[in-house]
Amino acid sequence: MTIMSAILRAEGQAEAIELVNEAANLYFKGNAQILRKLEAVEKSLSANAKIVVPSDSSLVNVIGNLMGADEKK
Repeated sequence: MTIMSAILRAEGQAEAIELVNEAANLYFKGNAQILRKLEAVEKSLSANAKIVVPSDSSLVNVIGNLMGADEKK
């Protein structure tokens, strides 16, 4: 491989990485935050955390609240 072809290859790889990072920032930022909240809830539930579910609520709503699903944007 010549020096020029190595440079072109490295530039192409750098551009591909940049495109992936841009796409991740544009399209997956919110999903990553939701995933992190889900992981936090999962971890606390796996550690036998106790959750009180009010009689006028459903478990899904309570877990959603734990994740911050009711936060105002």
